Amino acid sequence: MSALAGADLAGYRAARATAALTAAQRWGVIVLRGPDRVRFLHNLISNEVKGLKAGHSNWSAALALKGKVLAVLRVLSLPEELWVTLPAEQKDPILAHLKKYKIVDKVEFEDRSDAGMRLALYGPHGAQQLQAAGAALPDLAPGQHAAASLAGAQVEIDRSQDVTGAPGYDLYVAKDSAAAVRDALEAAGAASLTDAALEVLRIEAGWPVYGIDVSDDNFPGEVELERAVSYTKGCFLGQETVARIRSRGHVNRLLRGLRFEADQLPAAGAAALADGKEIGRVTSACHSPQYGAIALALLHRSAADPGAQIEIRADDQPLIASIQPLPFQPSDRA
Repeated sequence: MSALAGADLAGYRAARATAALTAAQRWGVIVLRGPDRVRFLHNLISNEVKGLKAGHSNWSAALALKGKVLAVLRVLSLPEELWVTLPAEQKDPILAHLKKYKIVDKVEFEDRSDAGMRLALYGPHGAQQLQAAGAALPDLAPGQHAAASLAGAQVEIDRSQDVTGAPGYDLYVAKDSAAAVRDALEAAGAASLTDAALEVLRIEAGWPVYGIDVSDDNFPGEVELERAVSYTKGCFLGQETVARIRSRGHVNRLLRGLRFEADQLPAAGAAALADGKEIGRVTSACHSPQYGAIALALLHRSAADPGAQIEIRADDQPLIASIQPLPFQPSDRA
């Protein structure tokens, strides 16, 4: 990825200083209804559902029987429904996964993905931008959501600050209203946030994306997803392995940040070496306006200490990188 410029850079700066808005995206929304919906979902995913009050939300993960990650989810609790939200390309496999475990449970599934769109508003002034656009919204803390009227449309607004490390609001809106909602927010002053700028923001924040930094070969503790796991909720699918890993005190790999001495970036999949021995692979890389050339990498725990220098093979040329904890911090600047 080349350094951000023009509209990409303007959106990046707005997301850090004021507020910036993504384009409307297709997004997976699986709705669960029925008297057993809470117990059913609680037993299948890694984070709390029984204790998730209406109007609250959290990150969770769908895990395989042996504890590896199948998808990263956002769960929203409403008075009569649970929403499981996730990237559109992961929706069908996870819907099939949920249905597989429905035996006698009184739970119904509705796929609302094709009926709606998702926008995301990031930045410290996001709440003010929503109010300026006409959304009468309560003061939402991270992990809370509420319905609001915006540009004549009903919008469900969920607050999370993990993706960019700054306050963020996910807006779920009917497909035919998405353009009007976006126009209203832009008219209120929200800048446009391009995909390229969002990618830099999320790498800086150390937020892993399934299919890029996370796969079905990873346990949650390897890829900065401890926030998506409850160790006190009781049994859930994959819990035995996840709990055993935690009790022994470590996983074999860790997601870490890398800062490069040179401006050159490695490709995803480039090998990381310490003392000539391969210790992991780069998963994502970008040029950050704050930190220069940076990357995310999955490294063996024996060689993942912050501050250590390692070598990355890029087109058969060695690049020297220092290991950083996540998220990247201002003190990490060159």
